[in-house]
Amino acid sequence: MESTSGTKKPYIIYVLDDNTLEFVEFDSMTGKAKANEIPLFFLRSNEESPYVQDHKTGIANSNGDSAGSSADSLFSDDSSYESILDTYTEKMKSAVPGLVSEYKSEASGVSDIKTLAEISNNKISKLAEISKNCGPTRPPASFP
Repeated sequence: MESTSGTKKPYIIYVLDDNTLEFVEFDSMTGKAKANEIPLFFLRSNEESPYVQDHKTGIANSNGDSAGSSADSLFSDDSSYESILDTYTEKMKSAVPGLVSEYKSEASGVSDIKTLAEISNNKISKLAEISKNCGPTRPPASFP
């Protein structure tokens, strides 16, 4: 099934079981799911998902112990979040000065507010990519 979101990007929606949907961005060039994209999984509230039960894996925490396989334990290891924060902080510290400099250079002498917004949004998009690439895969959302 193909649908569009509010961003007007086409998505492929897979019904994985009675309680689980997968959304992945559609690549019109290949006619398949877009490569290197993290799919979004939606689970029906208060229901078990056979798909998730069959495909979940545990992760090891910083002590090398298995963190278990429940959804709560997959996203509760504080040391993992600290590592993510450290990586994110370093990448932002490296990127922000250059992006500010680029913005100042590109915006110099520009008085049109729309053009300034476009320049700003371009720089913010680069920061959003850093944020997107530093975090864990999002836990599944729920659908009614």
